[in-house]
Amino acid sequence: MLDEAYPFAAPKWLVDREFRDIWRFFDVNRRAGKVDPEDVGKSDRQLKREYRAIADRRVRLGLIISSIAGRISVTKGAASEIEDEVVDFVLGLADCMLAPVNKRLLFAT
Repeated sequence: MLDEAYPFAAPKWLVDREFRDIWRFFDVNRRAGKVDPEDVGKSDRQLKREYRAIADRRVRLGLIISSIAGRISVTKGAASEIEDEVVDFVLGLADCMLAPVNKRLLFAT
């Protein structure tokens, strides 16, 4: 949605860093036997491709929100409130859609 409205290439180093964090979290959970049912049976190559796309989306959304916040002189505390509002708004839209939405891919943490 928002990331599709502003297509641009995210800085590779930011995407790489975000991907490493996501993959580390995934790997710790996998070693503990906690794997998302959607990930069961997928190869590491396929999972890495999917999680890299999530990392790219997260970085671009963060940069978009940061840019918007900077333009309207939003303080750090207010920026967190705006981010919460954006998430609530998008999840509300997802709940209203007829087709199911994979919220894990939209807001993977």
